[in-house]
Amino acid sequence: MTVICGDASAWRVNLLAIQDVILTLLIPDAWPRCQRICAGKELHEDKVTHPFIKTLRTSKSSLRHKFEHVKFRIEPFVGVNPGDSNTGFTDIHVIPMYDNEEIYLAYECKWLEKTEHNLSGFCGKEGIGRFTSGKYAAQVNVGNMIGYVFSGEIEKAERNILSYMQKNGLPIPSSVGKNLPNMCVLRSRHQRAVIFGDIEITHILLPYIAVQGQ
Repeated sequence: MTVICGDASAWRVNLLAIQDVILTLLIPDAWPRCQRICAGKELHEDKVTHPFIKTLRTSKSSLRHKFEHVKFRIEPFVGVNPGDSNTGFTDIHVIPMYDNEEIYLAYECKWLEKTEHNLSGFCGKEGIGRFTSGKYAAQVNVGNMIGYVFSGEIEKAERNILSYMQKNGLPIPSSVGKNLPNMCVLRSRHQRAVIFGDIEITHILLPYIAVQGQ
């Protein structure tokens, strides 16, 4: 069992600050460059996530002057809950500069289209369920889902998510009031049976728009 020392409200504030930096600064900078890298290649969530992590890291370096007070590192595909049969690998793993690496921001990335399979992958056991089960982020109460909308139809993807979650009795996300171009951001709160209780999940929908060259 991991015991977290110190003021929990302090590390929550820091996690939220990091989450905001990634959402408002890094992703808008990294995502267009990731799409240029992926232009003409096979579209698959893992084959997009690898270059996305690389562009997030370079964005972190180039934009560092805008968030000097927030310190963190971005890692790919980090194993969580070692030694547990419930172990898994977060797609994007953001670690604040703490001694305790149980304090982290997890980002689960999914291909998001209208099909039942894709929607259940995003909203179900292998998507949101990884957070609500405590498989990811068991020691913190924030998590993140990223949906790659390869059709580019982001408004339709948002409607499909809301409809699927309502139909399946899941908490309905609300829109986040941020002026972020070319993405949709939603948040939902979910109950779970872990020590830190409910978790707030931010859903980031990114449209894939065909671009040429790097």
